[in-house]
Amino acid sequence: MEEIARRSEFGVGTLYTFFHNKEELYKEMVLEKVEEFHLSLMEALNISGSEYKKIRNFVESVIRVFMKNLKFVKIYLTETRGIPFKLKAGLDKKIKAQYEDESFEFFKALRKRL
Repeated sequence: MEEIARRSEFGVGTLYTFFHNKEELYKEMVLEKVEEFHLSLMEALNISGSEYKKIRNFVESVIRVFMKNLKFVKIYLTETRGIPFKLKAGLDKKIKAQYEDESFEFFKALRKRL
């Protein structure tokens, strides 16, 4: 927490008023990035046009989001070492719920057209 405080220019005590420990801070950071990622991808799928155009836009959006957040992605992969997210951070259900409803309808419609 000391290094995080130094880099963020907050005092260690201030950080502890918001987060009880480094793991809680990490979980909050992951949730924030997941929400950003989710919004970007749902926006990519909600364009008008063919399913091909939507999928292309979706893939391009994934690449943009990953490139924009490359440092975070590296930290995430280092911390989890490829272990499923739920085992490391306990957030799998929360994250999964954000995607299921919206993406299910898109892929259901796509399947009907194929």
